[in-house]
Order: sequence, then structure tokens, then C-alpha cells
Amino acid sequence: MLQLNLNAKPNHLNDSIKSISKNISDSTYITLSDKITSDFLNNNQPEQALRFIEDQLKQFNHTSKRCHQLLKLQAKVNYRIKNYTMANALADSLLKLKPDTFQIIDAYRIKGQVCFRVDDYLNAIENFLKARNLILKSSNKNGLDDVLGNLASCYQTIGLLPTALTFAQEALAISRQANDTASMCNAYLNLGNINKDIVEWDEAEINYLAGLALAKQFTDKQVLVYLYSALGTIERTKGNTTTALQYQLNALSEAQFISNNHLIAGVLNNIANTLLDAGKTAEAKAYFVKANSLAKETADNRNLALTNISLGFLATEEKHFELSNNYLLDALTYSKQINNLEYISQAMIGMYDNYKAMNKPAQALYYYEMYNVYHDSILNEQNKNKINKLKIKFEVAEKEKEFLQKSASQKVKADTEIERQKIIRNFSVVIGMLLLFITIFIWMRYLERTKLNYMLLEKNEIIQAQFESLQATQNELVLTEKQREAQSVRVRIARDIHDELGAGLTKITLLSGLLRKKFETNDAETKNQLQRIIENSKSVSTSLNEIVWAVNPSNDSAESLASYLKIYADHYLEDSQINYTLHFPEDIPMLPINPELKRNVFLVLKESLNNTVKYANANKVVVSFELSNNKFKLSVNDNGKGFDHEELTIKQNGASGNGLLNMKHRMEQVNCMLNITSSPGNGCMIEASGTFY
Repeated sequence: MLQLNLNAKPNHLNDSIKSISKNISDSTYITLSDKITSDFLNNNQPEQALRFIEDQLKQFNHTSKRCHQLLKLQAKVNYRIKNYTMANALADSLLKLKPDTFQIIDAYRIKGQVCFRVDDYLNAIENFLKARNLILKSSNKNGLDDVLGNLASCYQTIGLLPTALTFAQEALAISRQANDTASMCNAYLNLGNINKDIVEWDEAEINYLAGLALAKQFTDKQVLVYLYSALGTIERTKGNTTTALQYQLNALSEAQFISNNHLIAGVLNNIANTLLDAGKTAEAKAYFVKANSLAKETADNRNLALTNISLGFLATEEKHFELSNNYLLDALTYSKQINNLEYISQAMIGMYDNYKAMNKPAQALYYYEMYNVYHDSILNEQNKNKINKLKIKFEVAEKEKEFLQKSASQKVKADTEIERQKIIRNFSVVIGMLLLFITIFIWMRYLERTKLNYMLLEKNEIIQAQFESLQATQNELVLTEKQREAQSVRVRIARDIHDELGAGLTKITLLSGLLRKKFETNDAETKNQLQRIIENSKSVSTSLNEIVWAVNPSNDSAESLASYLKIYADHYLEDSQINYTLHFPEDIPMLPINPELKRNVFLVLKESLNNTVKYANANKVVVSFELSNNKFKLSVNDNGKGFDHEELTIKQNGASGNGLLNMKHRMEQVNCMLNITSSPGNGCMIEASGTFY
């Protein structure tokens, strides 16, 4: 009988499997390939794992069980290295080959994990449910506890905590029955996190302690770090700083044992905050400095933002205001890189306090106003997250309802088969009832379509009214801008437009999508009405975004102007047939600019690109934006057919259009210059230049 050493090193196993792969059973081959791939990943060698899989794939037909196994492993490795698109594509390829049940289960699990990582929780739940149902139908229940744990995490993330708790409890019961220590430990950790979310502190602590006892048995250091940290958080919440500190020091010891600097930095932050609660400021500061140093080594922007904010606040308390500002400026940089509005807001208010204490009112006022803008953005983001969670909850409920309806339908079919003989004996009666049902159904569908068309007309009228209201608001905002009203008024207007009109347009778009999904029909008039609603909504939303950007005082900076010009040019030109190049500086200072200048420069770019795409017959255009101290220069240069500048200017002096002459007037209004260089056959260059203030 063939003997294989499953404890051999990965490279030796790879050589062994190449030499005997044709002489072993499929089950042994699957065990060996799993072992080799796992060893490569455990040794942090994903490239070698992929190379091994690719070498093996060359040996087998794509319909073989071994090929199915290798595709599954290839998907798992890509998921491990965060190549989620490839992992999902490989899982789909595996499903198309119709492998055995267990390979299908693994494919659905991989797809579920990918969806969870990219925040597509609805599809994550759907894939995990498919995996669970296949496991329940099979005789082998391996992996059921893991799938239930995944479902618990999904429902916890979208806020359906009772459902999450049910799945977590089921996962724990199954892992207990199988006496799987590792699975039980993970289930207890999952249960503790859910109970903590529903503010059941005592129950959460019981779960964490049970998981801790198990984790010590099989010495999973990473899980030990999570459990000790969670227990420390609970004790700190209760005000037991001494006990909390002991748990966190245990977490630090375990994290240092496995040399995981990312975990170590997080634990050091927790220890520092607990020491602050205990009034030990000097010790806390030392831990924050250690955490900051480790975070720099691992390029961990989140921990860098947190530690710099904490160090900045400590420096403020010690009245070292310049040092505090240095920390907070670093925190602001890292917070922007991870787009964390809450951290940005904390850094802003800290710098406001420092400048206020340093008796620098201009700088203090600037950071206070920026703090208010970001604080409002945080509130808007929180409301948006609440709406998204409610939407996901609704969609999950609809999916579960659909699943129940499908199950009920299958039961009806089974009952119908049992009663088939009775149906045959009463065939004539059934046919009569069926014809009556069809007649009623056709009549109801006709009434439904009529009602739907009426509803669509009403929705179209609402969109038209919203558009007219938006145009009126735009005129009001332009007038307000010219009158130079206070920034607080502009902030309020921008927020009201975004919250009220934006929410209304979003609701109309969502309702239109739901109507289209609910009323599937081949009726051309209905489809056209729905499409018009969706297109009008998107068009109005685009105009709304431009207005909000122009009005919002937080965008009155050179950085915001350059960023918006680049994004607009890229979006406008990407669908054209013109090859384009964008030259914009990477580092732009936070220079304030006149709001009217900002708006007029954008409109010059918009008009220039419109002329290039529609009239120039160009195949290449270069857009550049240059900064030098307080001066700027925007240029749009194409290789189109060109024109006689003087002749066209004479024509436009007698016309009513808003062409080149209008762009020149816009620049003159803000004391800037517009130069146009063109001649027939030699393309066109438009340059707008001036100073910000």
C-alpha cells in the first residue's frame, strides 16, 4: 500500500505529488493538495501556492475531480491575498463545471466571503444560505458551524442582531456536538461580539471567558489576542481599569509572541486609553508613542491617525500647542488617506483649541468652520449608513420571503403529484376553473398596467417639478453668491439642497427601480416611462452635485478646485473618441479662493471641453492645471480643425450664444485673463490665468 508523509515540507510534498499523482486515489490527492496549499499559506508564501496549483492544473482534464479541487484552492488563495475579483470569478468557473456537492458548497462559501469583504451583504447571505442548505441535505455536516458563523457575522453587520444571535447559537451547538475546540472558540467569540452589540455585557463576558478557556487549550494566539482585548474593553466600560489593564497586557503578550505588529499597535492603543482612564498620563503617553512607532513600520494609517490624535490632545493639556499642532496635522493626513470623517473632525477641533489658546483667531476660525463642515458630513454619513442598513434589511426580508414562497410552491407541486389521479377524474372542472382564472388574471393585469402608467405619469410630473425647483434654487444660489452672504448661509443652503432635493431624487430613483422590478412587463409604453424617470433623475442628480460643490464653502480652496476639475474632465472625456491627457499637480496647498472665481474657472473648463468634443473634430486633447504661489493657469489644448479667432469673435458679438466671448467675460468678472490661440487647421489652445485673491 502506498505510504505518504503528510507532515513533509511543502516543496517535498510538491515533488512527491508530481511523481505519484497518477497512482493515488482522488481522495488522497485532495488531501495532499489541501495540505500543500495550507502549508504555503501558513508560511506566508501565497505566490508559491499559486505556482504549485498552476503546475498541477496542466496535468488534468478540466472535467476531473482533481481539476475541480485545484480551482477551489486557487480561489481560496486569491481570497487570502485579497484578490476578490479573481476569487469570485474562479468560484463561478467551478460552479459552471458542476463538480460534486462538497466542491459546490466550498464555491458558495468563497463567494459569500468575497461578497462580505466588499460590503455586498445581501449576496453574501444568499451564498452562505445556499451552502448551508446543501450541507443540510448531505450526510456529511462538516463545515456547517463555519457557515452558520458566517451568516451570524452578516446579520450582525446589517443590524439584524436577533437573527445573528440565533445563527451564532446554532453554530456553537454544532461545534459542541462535534467536540471541535477551535470552532467552539470562534463561536464563543462571535456570540460575545453580538451580545456586546445588544448591550448584554454580562452575557458577552461569559461568552468571552468560555472562549478564552478553550483558546488556551489549543493555543491559537491570534484568537487569544481578540478575546483578551474584548474582555479588557468590557471591564473598561464597567470602570474596572485595573482588571481591564491586566487583560490588555495579556493581549499584548500574545500579540508579541506571534510578532504581529498590526495587532500589537492596536493593543498598545487600548492600554494607553485605559491608563488615561486611570489618570496615569505619563505612562499612557509612552504607550501611545510605542503604538505610533509600530504603526509607521507597518504603514497602518488607522492606528497612525488614532495615536497622533491622542498625542496631540495630550500635548494640548501640557500647553505644548505647537507640538500638538504637529501631531494633529499628521493625524489629519492619515485620516484623509483612510477617509475617516470622525478622525478628521477630531483633528480639526483640536487645532481650533490650540490656535484659540495661542491667540490666533484667524487660524482658529478657519479650523472651527472646517470642523463644522466635517461634523455635518459625519451626520449625513451616519444617516446614509442608517438608510443603507434599512435598505439591506428590507432586501434580506424580501429574499427570505421569496425563499419561503419558493418552498411553499415546491410543497404545492408535491401535493399536486399525490393528487394527480383526482385531478384527472375532475379534468373538465379544472379546465373550466383554469380558463376562468386566466380570464381574471388577464383583466387584473390590464388594470394593473393602467394603474402603473398613471403612477408613472405622476412620478414624471414630480421629477419635472423637482427640476424646475432646482433651476429656481440655482438662480437663488448664484444671486446669493454674488451678494457675498456669510459662509454659514452657504453651508445651510448646500446642506438643504443635498439633504432635501438629493433625498427626494434618490427616493424617486429607488422607487422607479422597485416599480420596474415589481411590474415586469413587455409593454413598451411602461418601459419607456420607467426609463425616462430614471434618466431624468440621474440628470438632475448630476446638476445637483455641481451646484452643491459650487456653493459649499468647504470647497473654496485650490485643492478642491483642482480635484473637481480633474474628475470632471476625466469623466467627460472617457466616453468620447478623443485621446486625452490630464496634467494636474499631486500636492496642492490648502489655499482659500474666491467662490465666484472657483465657479467661473469650472464653467470655462466645461465650455472648452464641450467645444472640443462637439465642434473641433479633434483626436487629441491635453488639459493642464498649474499652480505657482497664489497664481494659477488652466489650459485646454486640442489638435482639431481650429478656427479664425477674429472672425468668430465678430460673429459672436452679434449673437446671443455663450461661447468664447462669454468665457472671456467670466474671467474678466474675477479680474483674470482668458487667452485663445487658434487658426484654421492648427487646433486651438484656451488658457485661463490669474490669482486666487
